[in-house]
This record gives sequence, C-alpha cells and structure tokens, in this order.
Amino acid sequence: MSDDFEETVTVYGSGADSITSDTNIVPYLEGYDLKVKLGFYASDWIFFDEVKVKVGGDEYVSFYFDHFNVAREVGDGISEIATTSIKEDELEQIANAEFPVMRFIGEDEKTHDHELSESEITACNTILNLSVVRGNIADVVNAYKEENGM
Repeated sequence: MSDDFEETVTVYGSGADSITSDTNIVPYLEGYDLKVKLGFYASDWIFFDEVKVKVGGDEYVSFYFDHFNVAREVGDGISEIATTSIKEDELEQIANAEFPVMRFIGEDEKTHDHELSESEITACNTILNLSVVRGNIADVVNAYKEENGM
C-alpha cells in the first residue's frame, strides 16, 4: 500500500495485514519504520495497557501503552488495537519462538491470551527479512555515496 501524499509505502506480510478474530499481531514496514499492530476482537473489554509475547521459558517481548493510545471500538463485539514501533531483535525473538503466546493485560487483572498462528509467524519472518534487506541496501547506498563524495 502506498500513500502518494506522504510518499511512503507500507508493506504487510501475506495473511496478516489487519487485526481479526484470528490475527492478533500484524508486523509491517511503513517507509523505513518497523511497526506492529497488536489487538483483538472479543465479546468483552480488557482495557489493555500491556502486551507480553512469551518467546521461550521466562523470556518475553513486552509492550506498554497509555490508555488513550489504544483504539477501542464496538461493533459485532469489541476491538482493542494499538500500534507501536518494534526493534528487529524483538521481532526476531517472536518469529523464532517455538510456541509464541501473546497475553493482553488490562485493568482488574483481566487478560486475553492468543497463540500465534502460522500465518502470524510467517508474517513476522517476512517483515523481519524485508527490514534486514532494506537496511543492508541502505548501508550499501550510503557507503557508495560516502566513497564518491555524494
């Protein structure tokens, strides 16, 4: 997807381009920024302000949100969705976890757990690989410019 006004391109992994009842993590590249949408559709509010992704043993990738940075809507149930940046090493931990499980943690200790699907894991790997390649290309271009006084 591209935005002609902002001159940016947003790239999603196949099969995980929006939050659904089955997809709770959506990694993507927006221009040069590596980002992730985290959220869910359910029948009850969690009012989450923290998301943990268990990546092995006692290891987690954690995200924290201000109450007002989570979009909440009512339709055929409710949705809670937040967007944040993510580091390549964090996305790599999620993509390489044997059995990654997300936990949305909200007020009154309410939780919503979700085991990542194959399509979510594949999307994490795809976007991670694109980010690494994009970085490598940028390094080559910058080295060329520096060597040639550009």
